[in-house]
Amino acid sequence: MEPSVKAKAAGPLAYVTLLGSTLSVSLFTISIVFGDGMSLIATISLSLLSTLTGISNSWRLKLPKRRAESALAGDTVIRYPNGSFLVVKCDEEVARALFYAPEEIDYMITSAAIYRLISLVGTLMLMLGVVALANARVELHFAWAGAYIIINALYWIAAAVPPHLHWDFSCYELMEEGIVGGNENPYFTEALWKAIMLTKSTAWATNGNAAPRTDVWDEWLLEARTQSQLAEEHKGRLAQPYWPGKEPGKGISCGMQERWDAIQALDRISKAQAAGNV
Repeated sequence: MEPSVKAKAAGPLAYVTLLGSTLSVSLFTISIVFGDGMSLIATISLSLLSTLTGISNSWRLKLPKRRAESALAGDTVIRYPNGSFLVVKCDEEVARALFYAPEEIDYMITSAAIYRLISLVGTLMLMLGVVALANARVELHFAWAGAYIIINALYWIAAAVPPHLHWDFSCYELMEEGIVGGNENPYFTEALWKAIMLTKSTAWATNGNAAPRTDVWDEWLLEARTQSQLAEEHKGRLAQPYWPGKEPGKGISCGMQERWDAIQALDRISKAQAAGNV
């Protein structure tokens, strides 16, 4: 199966690569203008070295194929260390690609002998380029230093930008779901309840140890699952979307006509069980 998420053709790295090619052409032209053969050799050698290195390490993401033809539900709940939850409603195909499928790298060069040969040629080209550059004119040294400072600074900047600027997610249609009253919660119990309300299930909370394994919490989870079935969904504009630039007029808001207080319910169950044990 081809990877559904790919690098953007017009992402930051693409622009840095184009600038690197422009710098190579500029150094090539300057070397000709100054009549510096050593700098010309260094430009050709080191520029081809970058291309050779890219070819030898070229790869693509390979995902395993599903045998079943029908796509099953693949809703996923992600629990973060700070007690937050992210509910992703999707089919199994999407869940596999984003979360579960083991990632395999399919390299263009699979032969170890060919890879070592390319590495040898690359090393020789690097040595040739460095020796030639060392014998170039001082003016060309400054030009090379400026070019390398610029390109390395831009690569560092490109690595620091947010990941969504590098990857193309247009293959997925995103519709954000929110909770009536907002997604921010001062207490873990409220966050857990809202995640249950979105999924209308507590199996993931039990199997994933999202809640303590006590009689009080077991009864609370049972009541929370019952209450979650009463929650209603309606499409509309979300008050505080996390992705405001992604079709802000669309969204699904989930809520209940009569608010169920998860914290009060937990306190009530705890007091009832404590009184029963007296």
